[in-house]
Amino acid sequence: MKNRIAAILLVVSVLGAVWLVGSRVGGKSTATNLVTAPAGAQPLPSNTSVPKHIAYGLFFGEMLAMKKKAFEQQKQGMKNEAMRDFHKLRLKVSDYEGQVLEQVASECNDKVVKINDQARVIINKERARHPHGRLKEGEPLPIPPPELFQLEEQRKQTLLEARDKLRNILGQKAFDRIDTAIQNDIEARAKGSSRRQQ
Repeated sequence: MKNRIAAILLVVSVLGAVWLVGSRVGGKSTATNLVTAPAGAQPLPSNTSVPKHIAYGLFFGEMLAMKKKAFEQQKQGMKNEAMRDFHKLRLKVSDYEGQVLEQVASECNDKVVKINDQARVIINKERARHPHGRLKEGEPLPIPPPELFQLEEQRKQTLLEARDKLRNILGQKAFDRIDTAIQNDIEARAKGSSRRQQ
């Protein structure tokens, strides 16, 4: 029975992680605002790339979290230039490129929040069927609802469309430079987080 409970918790955790990886920013879920690997995660092999939609989800979420934090600091009369310009400086982009990044990230995040909220309703409904993650005697492990897979695909497409929008606005040359910088930044921090947790 303990194995069954552990298995159901694993299924629910995996489904939840897909959608609840983000934190709440300004009352809304972002794609995420921290790039950390789960406890016990193995380091990302050096020849493995973080999928584009995940890299952009993490990056956009972090951008918006930093922007919110900078706004809070400004309201408190604190200097916030380093926080406000963190990603612009990190990627070495122009003012215009930084504005485009912020705008696209904000629009994308609004769409992702709506998708995450839809998924949260489905996940909560499934969790309610199994209070405390317990199965009834003889009950098989639940199968994730197909709607979650559809929403995950929709979320992935939303992030990839945002990436394509950056390409269309900035042009291929500038986009390639920024795309490579985002991918390298996310991969380096993901690999570093995995190593620190070993």
